[in-house]
Amino acid sequence: MRNLRATMVAGVLATGLLAPTAAFAAEPEPAPTPTETISDAQDPSLPEVEGPLETDSDEVSAQARWSNLWYGQGKTKKLVSPTRRDKTKILQIVVRCWSGGDGTRAKAYFQFKRVGIWLTAGGSTSGPCLGGTMYHRIRIKDGKPGQFRAVVSLSKTHTMNVWVQKYA
Repeated sequence: MRNLRATMVAGVLATGLLAPTAAFAAEPEPAPTPTETISDAQDPSLPEVEGPLETDSDEVSAQARWSNLWYGQGKTKKLVSPTRRDKTKILQIVVRCWSGGDGTRAKAYFQFKRVGIWLTAGGSTSGPCLGGTMYHRIRIKDGKPGQFRAVVSLSKTHTMNVWVQKYA
């Protein structure tokens, strides 16, 4: 880390992004002394460097990403996820189904329980079952915890895979 400028310039030159300038190329490189041949990891006198150069594993694991709440599969006409209570702002249903060429369509939607009644929230998404992936996402404005479930129905009985995911 002592020759950070030289290391960064060498990296840029190696990638071919920058041609060397005459002023920097003419600058003599100091000869290393016996104490400078110790690597940064072995030298206890060097302070810890914090910032964008280092990647902390806790920071990486804390980044937002999609996580599965439920997975269901089967040869059926309708799949309903178990009721969940979760404080999240973005939910999605991922559907993959196969029709065998008979024109089967899938419909995916979320239901929320309010005052004992299941209500559809955020509309629905429908599409043909051609083996591709269909997504239905909803965004909850206030992120209040409440009971919800995902429902996927097919126009005819066929094989399907369903994932319910949250973004957190």
